[in-house]
Amino acid sequence: MGNAEQAPKVDDIMKLLRQPRQPVIANLMHVAFADRPPYCAALLSEMQSSRALTGRPHWILFDEAHQLFPGTANTADEALPEQLGPAIFSTVHPNAISPRVLERVNVFIGAGPGAQETLTEFAHAAGIDMPRSLLAAPEAGEALIWRCERGEAPGGRWSDPRIVRVEPAKTQRRRHVCKYATGMLIPERSFYFRGPENRLKLRAGNLTLFLELAEGVDEDTWQFHLRRGDYSTWFRDVIGDAQLVDETSLIERDMHLSAKDSVNAIRKLVQVRYTQPENSVLPNVLAPGAENKRQ
Repeated sequence: MGNAEQAPKVDDIMKLLRQPRQPVIANLMHVAFADRPPYCAALLSEMQSSRALTGRPHWILFDEAHQLFPGTANTADEALPEQLGPAIFSTVHPNAISPRVLERVNVFIGAGPGAQETLTEFAHAAGIDMPRSLLAAPEAGEALIWRCERGEAPGGRWSDPRIVRVEPAKTQRRRHVCKYATGMLIPERSFYFRGPENRLKLRAGNLTLFLELAEGVDEDTWQFHLRRGDYSTWFRDVIGDAQLVDETSLIERDMHLSAKDSVNAIRKLVQVRYTQPENSVLPNVLAPGAENKRQ
């Protein structure tokens, strides 16, 4: 429920949750970052009341948990009950999550080459002693698991981390497709066209704005970022689209392409990956062929 133009209403979410077999996803793209903790607090309060009466929802997953429960004082913190029940807090920044959340965590799961660093970050933020030894980073199809086995987290005894095999997914899903296409990223994760002399500060908070600005900036500015590999770097570090990164890198290294041709090439890459029928999230003005309709 919810999209880039409208936030879901708490009452509507709860109506759906009253149906025993109905899972619900609340999309907060339209909710400003500063308003997400109080929104989460209101929804969490209602869900806890529902749990007390019916036991549902059985699980609650907080994606981008550092935005819902930031380390600074926030209203979502105050809504956390002593016994939260089954919940998952998903984040790439555990040190940015409220200590009140971290003290309730009793299982850490990390995946990918940065799992060890994330575990270290989590341990320091939660005030947990580091394990005696760290395993090698998990490979594809594996995850790093660290459990609190005795006593209450975080003061309980934590076992040694171990690597486990992960059941392969039955479908392939790209996360945050709509957010990266039309939502608004925070300033620190946005792309900035600055130019060779750092005179500009044109912010692209999503792929839609990136493509619009790409068509409008001067050739020197576009080429400056192109030759430095800034576009593929942003696609890798923020968008997290490996295929888009690889194909953009080839364009960045092609010295025979003009500025106009490279803009069009990258534009088509984004269009193909973000305007497919199952992921039709870019505005029509940026869909393939739209440039001809505007002429």
